[in-house]
Amino acid sequence: MDNEFEQIVPWNGAQDTGRDVRMKWQRNFERIKISFEEISEKLKGISLEELQNMFLRKDAPDSTKFLLSLFKGVVIGKDGFASGLTGFGAKIDEYGNGEMESLFLRRSLTVPLLVYNRTDVQMGDKWRAPGCGIIDSVDLENKTCTLKLEDG
Repeated sequence: MDNEFEQIVPWNGAQDTGRDVRMKWQRNFERIKISFEEISEKLKGISLEELQNMFLRKDAPDSTKFLLSLFKGVVIGKDGFASGLTGFGAKIDEYGNGEMESLFLRRSLTVPLLVYNRTDVQMGDKWRAPGCGIIDSVDLENKTCTLKLEDG
């Protein structure tokens, strides 16, 4: 299967002319057509059910007996993913770092470090941390904690 395509450079007066671009498009589309014909020939005699068993699907629950590696990470969301405070969707990268809107846990959360980005303190005065910080220690008996505040 020939899937090497010609690079098309927009006409800027010095490189490909409009005719050159059209000819490259025509040759590239011809290669695509030939590739589809080759694939069609290889799939002759294979039923739709056999094809469904050959490939993992995105539109139906699926499984595999083989090791499945998600080395590029996982993106969840019908519109994809955008990072940041106004982002959308969810992502877990190949290193296990995640970004999502919220997380609901039914049993427990165990972490070596808990970093927060907002604090409200009310005991006579209300104080809101402009930056972020780390919970330094927790006294369960007295129901208090020590906060190590940091500038944002």
